[in-house]
Amino acid sequence: MTRRLRGDGGAASSLTLVLLVPVFCVLATMAVQAAMWGHARSQVRAVAHAASVMTARGDVLADSAAVSARSSLASIEGLDVDEVTITTVNGAVVTVVAGRVPGLIRGLASSIRVVESSPLEGWRP
Repeated sequence: MTRRLRGDGGAASSLTLVLLVPVFCVLATMAVQAAMWGHARSQVRAVAHAASVMTARGDVLADSAAVSARSSLASIEGLDVDEVTITTVNGAVVTVVAGRVPGLIRGLASSIRVVESSPLEGWRP
């Protein structure tokens, strides 16, 4: 009769699995959340830059560019825009967009503030 020896390798591996799976899930969720916030910020930055450039070239007035930027920002899902201002300061057009970007988990929204500027173009006295 042979006696079979059993180790505790099975228990240790399942304990490791039970401890590591939640950690990996949290890290994966954090990575997806960071990517979502980064993507929303780049979309807002592109809209703000376009508004600054259109105003600096003299294609549209600042008020019209602000209305256009607000309508473009409305297409970004979940973005709550608080402020869109376009001003001319020291020979540059400055566009400021502020608001809140949603999170994966309810209540995990992040505030966003993007400032883009573009120099005035054309003949200046």
